Order: sequence, then structure tokens, then C-alpha cells
Amino acid sequence: MEQIEINESNKYDKVAIAKWVRQELKANFKGFKFSVRVRDNRALYLSILKSPIKLLRDVEEILADEQLILRLQTARNDTEEEIKEMIKMRFSDSKHEINHYYIDSDWQLTEKGKEILKKINEIANKYNWDNSDIMTDYFDVNYYFHLSLGNENKDFKDGETK
Repeated sequence: MEQIEINESNKYDKVAIAKWVRQELKANFKGFKFSVRVRDNRALYLSILKSPIKLLRDVEEILADEQLILRLQTARNDTEEEIKEMIKMRFSDSKHEINHYYIDSDWQLTEKGKEILKKINEIANKYNWDNSDIMTDYFDVNYYFHLSLGNENKDFKDGETK
């Protein structure tokens, strides 16, 4: 396979960047399966479809985490039962959107999962920039980035080892 390099002539080419991201992910994450797509020539969608390492915490572990339940109750102004039901519902789906700005505080992820997703995020955003000013409704990015476990076509298969 031809090595893709990003340089001055193609640094705005989202398709070239997506190919480079695929190439880097394949080289750095053995045993993982990814989907990297460009939509509308302005958004990069990266989905992890299969992981040999457990990225998500077990539902039982989350439901037993009293501090997390209390924190979610306070943040969402819901009862304990409503929070537990929300957690069960969220984990009944095999697709999970990940907010790449808040990987460190994502309560769904294992510590190893957070570490891996931060590295993936770093690779995917290497040629991105954000000079936006939301106060003036001015947006200036090379591309918008979306990270998920699974996508609309394929379910996410989590690994067994932590």
C-alpha cells in the first residue's frame, strides 16, 4: 500500500487526510477495526468497530459506582432509578458516541479505553485546527471530527482483556 504523506499541497484535502488517518491507525493499533469516512468534504467520521482491548466499563460496575450515580443525579436532576435506567438503556445499544473533548471524564470508558481513545483522537486531529470564535459565531476548522464506537452500519465489538 502506498504511504500517504500530508504536505502543503494536500493539507486541506479531507480524503487524503482520511487515508492518512486510516494508515496511521492501522500501523499503531493492531487487532482494531476502524471506519474512517469523510462526509460533505468537511467532516471526518471515525468509528471503532472492533477492539481487542476492553474500552467500555461493564454495566454492573457502573451501576455499583455510588459516587458516579450521585454525580449523574446531581448533573441531570434525576432520581437514582432514572439514572440507572438511563445507564441500562445507553448500554443496550452497541453504538456509543464519544465526545472527543471530554475523553478523560467519560464515565463509560475504562482507564485503558481512555488512554487508547486519546491516542486515536490525537492521530485523527493532527491536521485539524480550530480558530473558531463561538462568541461571534465564527467557525474556522479544517474539518469537523466525530468519534464513535460502532456506527449506523456496524455494531461495536468490545474486547475481553482490560
